Amino acid sequence: MRLEKIKWGILLTLLPVLTAAGVTVSYLTAHDTKMNAVGVGKNPIQIQEEFPEPTPTPQPGGEKSYKKVVTIANTPDGVTGFLVDCYVRAYISYNNSDIGKAVTLQGLDTANWVYNSKDGYYYYRPVLKEKERTTPLMTGFLVDPSQIERAYEQYIESFEINVYAESIGTQNYDSYQSAWEAYLDRKL
Repeated sequence: MRLEKIKWGILLTLLPVLTAAGVTVSYLTAHDTKMNAVGVGKNPIQIQEEFPEPTPTPQPGGEKSYKKVVTIANTPDGVTGFLVDCYVRAYISYNNSDIGKAVTLQGLDTANWVYNSKDGYYYYRPVLKEKERTTPLMTGFLVDPSQIERAYEQYIESFEINVYAESIGTQNYDSYQSAWEAYLDRKL
């Protein structure tokens, strides 16, 4: 009888320990996986230009107008993910500033684009929505050879107009001015 009580005592002591060990092992080895798609919004932009092919070469001589339609798209090729609405600004530069003095931009959209003479950027007023593009910043340019000094005429054939653009997300901003002011304050 005494041996029987010892067996039952050991069994009753080990039973909760073994049960707890089994539950713990089951808990630690059981698993399930769920993939959550979380992403950060992106606002990559793409400068799009309509320019004649082959590229025309400005020639010394008479005044000549050239087509160059510049827009900026919020739908860059090959970009996937979470695109967001954005504000855009663009900067136009010339590879030769002396010849650049003879250039007049044509077809500037002053209703949607605002030029800031302090920083040289053109700011697009409306929000650029996902999968949209801006109205044309310009539709062409005119080169007036009479404005080019003789010393620079040899460089006119390699003359380039370069367009650079930046974007900033629209979240927390009610206008393009407030968005760019906040960006520039942080950048400085």
